[in-house]
Amino acid sequence: MTVLTYWPEFQGIDPVALLGVVAAPRVIDGRLCLDADKWRAAGWQLHALGRRSLARPPG
Repeated sequence: MTVLTYWPEFQGIDPVALLGVVAAPRVIDGRLCLDADKWRAAGWQLHALGRRSLARPPG
């Protein structure tokens, strides 16, 4: 999944609720608008453009 907008509808997406509708929990935050800790805690691998990538460890 990619996020390329600052719109509040996308910033407020619940990462836990999305787990059931994606094939793999990976997100690219192109606007640095997502709470990276929240998304990673929900089990997502998050890549924020312009920030060092801290991939979720496998397992």
